[in-house]
Amino acid sequence: MLKNLVSRAADGSVTIRMSAISSKVPQKSGVVRMTYYEGHYHLVPVSGGQVEVTYQAVLDPAGSIPAWVANMAVVDTPYDLLANMRKILTGK
Repeated sequence: MLKNLVSRAADGSVTIRMSAISSKVPQKSGVVRMTYYEGHYHLVPVSGGQVEVTYQAVLDPAGSIPAWVANMAVVDTPYDLLANMRKILTGK
């Protein structure tokens, strides 16, 4: 489970801070919970109606997940999330 905190600055930028809350969901046999996650999205409006997006995260997936798998998800997941959001919001 992630805790999200959204804030907006006077310049129109938006920051979404995320952190793992492992104590809110009961442990379940056969399921490995992520032990640590801290990250944020920072969205800044730029000219021409574009938005600059910065994503940064530090995490520990725990369990037996190889580092290369975790690293692959860290790279692909933000892009896929934003591409899907764009598709939903614009229909493109």
